[in-house]
Formats: sequence, C-alpha cells, structure tokens
Amino acid sequence: AGLCRTAAFFVDAFYRDYKAEAVLTQDQRNRLGGEQYVDMRQRYGNYISLPSAMLIARGDDGEIMGCAGVEIALVNPNNKIMPKTKQNLDACYDLRPLLANVAVSPESRGRGLGKQLCQACEDTVRSWGYEELLLLVEAENTPALRLYKKLGYSEVWRDNEATASKAVAYAGGAALQKVLQPLASPSSPYPTLTSDASIQVTVTNIAMRKDLNKKPGMFGLGMFGL
Repeated sequence: AGLCRTAAFFVDAFYRDYKAEAVLTQDQRNRLGGEQYVDMRQRYGNYISLPSAMLIARGDDGEIMGCAGVEIALVNPNNKIMPKTKQNLDACYDLRPLLANVAVSPESRGRGLGKQLCQACEDTVRSWGYEELLLLVEAENTPALRLYKKLGYSEVWRDNEATASKAVAYAGGAALQKVLQPLASPSSPYPTLTSDASIQVTVTNIAMRKDLNKKPGMFGLGMFGL
C-alpha cells in the first residue's frame, strides 16, 4: 500500500507542472500511477537481492510531501542501465548506485526538501559501502539540473535519443504521450498507447555522478521512511 500511494503521489507531483502542458484526466492518472507502481515495486520492492530503498517525507498530517528512490543498478559497457532480469543479473554488468524518482509536492517546494531527500539517499548509499551515486535527468528539467549541480553532481554522459512521456493539449483535450523510456524506467518500460492522440517525443537524458567521498552527507534518515 505504501508504494502504491507513493506512485500516485509521484505522478501528481511530477506531471503537474514540468511534464504536463495540460491537466491530466483521471484515467491518465490511473494509467500512469499503475505503471509507476509496477516500476517502483520492481526497483524498491525487495524482489531482487541488490540493495534498494524508497525514502518518503511526510508532513505532520501523514501526507506525503516528497519521495526519492535509490537502488543498485546494472550498467552495461555502453553506459546503458539494464533491466534486472535473470539474464542481465548473470551478465556481470557494473553495479552502480542510482538515484531516481525524486519528487516534491508543489506545496512543499522552496523548503530544501528535495536537497534533504537527495542527501538522505547519499547517506543510504554510503551505508551500503559505495562511494558514488549516479542519476539520470532530462536536459529540459532545469529545476532538477540546478539542484543536482548545487549538490555536487557533474555530467558524465548524455543520451540524445531517449524517449519520454508527456501530457499535452491535443485534439481538443489532454492527450498523454506514452512512449518507452528505457533509461528512466529500465525495469518496467512504458508501453506505447495506440490511441489517435498518442505521439512520441525524443528527449536528451543527462547522466550525472557525485563522488560521495568529497563531502559527507549532513542529513540522516530522520523524517524519512517507508
């Protein structure tokens, strides 16, 4: 139930402004929420022996204010993040910590919560014995890029042919662009919808890395937990 609510929160927080040019319909929220839940369950649901964690910040009323996930991902020689299938797990890919699914509700922004969530994930990775943290962010996501640079992350590579989902005004209403996003959701790729309103867009994904030995994290888990 916790991951289900977190998935619904993530869709609402992430798609409300940056990823949306039109208001999502309830059906679109349900579709995205269901797919996001499957992705989070595969990443953070302890179905695979590799370490993972979903950190959640809650207000005094128990409502979710923000979330961030961290996992040990499989990275192939071409710097592609691979799904955690049995075949890939047996393929001896590099095991590298990956930060993902960072979101803060619009009402909770401007308080440093995104920074605290990221630093809590860094502390978690250190506790696993790793000394670096990777993340993937779309080049157009200026607020996220600004945050990650302030936290000490630096660009290490780009994928100029990634694809992404977006809600746009189309054919007189809000239409959901649903396309594969192999880098951002490697364990549960989004299926392409076949309605007349579905279109595909190409985005640039930026991979960023932080050396966790340079500046120890200052925030413990505190208000965060499942």
